[in-house]
Amino acid sequence: MIYQSKFAEKSIRKIATYITNQGNPNNAINYILRLQEFINSIPIYPEKIGLCNQKSFSSRNFHCAIFDKTYIVVFKIKLNDIYIYNVIHGSRMK
Repeated sequence: MIYQSKFAEKSIRKIATYITNQGNPNNAINYILRLQEFINSIPIYPEKIGLCNQKSFSSRNFHCAIFDKTYIVVFKIKLNDIYIYNVIHGSRMK
């Protein structure tokens, strides 16, 4: 099962708003749909996605999956469940 935190949901809405404000509402819908498909695919092989490179995340056992070379989906694996904590623009992870 996949669970998304309110923080992750808010981040996804901000991404959609940003793309929409760039004058591309249809692109925003398509991009968010692709992002959600990506998130839904994480449980297939979650253990193949490594811990985050950032020490503040890896020390707390967060995994980082890169979407579209731009966004990083930060999640934890707990038993058979995936908890999505945030979706962060890659430039903010440095």
